[in-house]
Amino acid sequence: MKVPDKQFDDISEQDLDLTQDQIRELKRRIKDLENLVRYVTYSDIIPKGHWRLFLNISDDTWCDDINTATLFKRQHIAEAVVEKY
Repeated sequence: MKVPDKQFDDISEQDLDLTQDQIRELKRRIKDLENLVRYVTYSDIIPKGHWRLFLNISDDTWCDDINTATLFKRQHIAEAVVEKY
């Protein structure tokens, strides 16, 4: 299937030979990509968030900078990591 030279937003459903299920799945995935919410796993060393350590799974370490923490797209996955870690 050749898509004409158009911006993504300009492509209509008539331009593509997709089934309704495929279109629905694409729309779901696009909506999922546009969702900017991410979850992190942290441990409060001192209560009320005065000192938190964030989990970095790739290094198997705890860090004090949220920018180096592992981000999870799904809350249930972050919660599952807490259960297993």
